[in-house]
Amino acid sequence: MSVMATSVKVVKQDGTVAGDTVAVLDKDGLVVDADFPLMKGANHIHDKITVEHSITLSGNHVFYMPDSGGWRLNSVREAHTASGGASCAVQMYACTSGQIVTSGVAQLSGTISLSGVPGVVYSGNVIATPTIVSPGEFYGIEVTATLTPLVGAKLTAEFKRVR
Repeated sequence: MSVMATSVKVVKQDGTVAGDTVAVLDKDGLVVDADFPLMKGANHIHDKITVEHSITLSGNHVFYMPDSGGWRLNSVREAHTASGGASCAVQMYACTSGQIVTSGVAQLSGTISLSGVPGVVYSGNVIATPTIVSPGEFYGIEVTATLTPLVGAKLTAEFKRVR
């Protein structure tokens, strides 16, 4: 395995610089070893990912499939320009390979309504212990009720790498 040492700035979540350190990177830029608190083998730049999905059809949809590591849902937001029909809502599930979306583990304590006031950002309440999804597994969404009047709906979710 080809590796190189490089000097990196350690930046906290709030954007402040915690200091400088030396990290050993493999050929893909992934941290091999570090002298600061960081998950071994993690890419310190890519420990979060944000995925956006346009909601245009009711039913079950695959939302995100990780190709490495273990990921957990950190937050979910939704906004639309015209409201959906009565009881129009979305829920996110963590699913194993071959599992139907609605048979997975619900990741929100309740659904996010798609019938609310247009132009408002709605946040879902992530469950206390979100399920960790790994390669071969996926996050799916279930969109229920009549979407006919729904326009411009976007669902954005942030996932955090935990292993």
